Amino acid sequence: MVNITEEYLYQLYWSNKLSTVDIGRIYKCTEANIRYYMRKFNISFRTPSEKLKLFYSKNICKVTITPNLRWNKNMCYILGVTYGDGWVYRKRYNYMVGLGVVNKEFAISFMKSLNKIGLHPSMSVKIPKNNRHSKQFHIIANSRLFYEWYTGLTFRTVRAKLLNNKKFMVAFLRGFYESEGTIEHRSRNNYRITIYNTNNNLVELVECCLNNLNFKFSEYITTHKGRKNKPLYHIGILGGNKETTRFLSLIKPCIKGGD
Repeated sequence: MVNITEEYLYQLYWSNKLSTVDIGRIYKCTEANIRYYMRKFNISFRTPSEKLKLFYSKNICKVTITPNLRWNKNMCYILGVTYGDGWVYRKRYNYMVGLGVVNKEFAISFMKSLNKIGLHPSMSVKIPKNNRHSKQFHIIANSRLFYEWYTGLTFRTVRAKLLNNKKFMVAFLRGFYESEGTIEHRSRNNYRITIYNTNNNLVELVECCLNNLNFKFSEYITTHKGRKNKPLYHIGILGGNKETTRFLSLIKPCIKGGD
């Protein structure tokens, strides 16, 4: 007969954070026996969220992906993308970095950069309900360390890192242009690069990068109807086809005029 006391059972389950299976091993009985005695002694069971939290705390080494968080071209490209079309957010115990786009080449380019900094992204294809003839390519990676590093960044830090390194500026502009830029056909044989965004800090950062790379540009503001009438900043690179070609040759985007 199993000799289980209420006080010791409570201590094993709640203080020592053992599972009913682990406690069963101690008493050399089944999990069902332990659950019987817990109900008998009115000892509450963990909620699903408490179980999940305990699992993560016990398996932190197994579930934590450790990316390379040093500043390099891949990291700057990732920042450019996430500041544009990408996202970084937390949902319960998931720390997500991702991108959802219709252009497969863009999705693959972002996926490769995530891989190169030590994340392990996955790709899925989704069909929007409102357009069954279109595909969306979703890239998702999960990393608490990357999330904490990313959300701890300030524009002052990013600006300082980018503006001191030409390769970093180029990589950042590539990611941001692929997300938020376009090549406009203005007239016959006349093309122009334009980059859009509603965030004034981001616009200033992009303009600083362009200025350091010796590009001249103009800026004007319209109203973004889809985002509660926020101001939409337009950055247009001046200099006609010559500067359009120089910009594309420099950043080498995988879409929007790139090879």
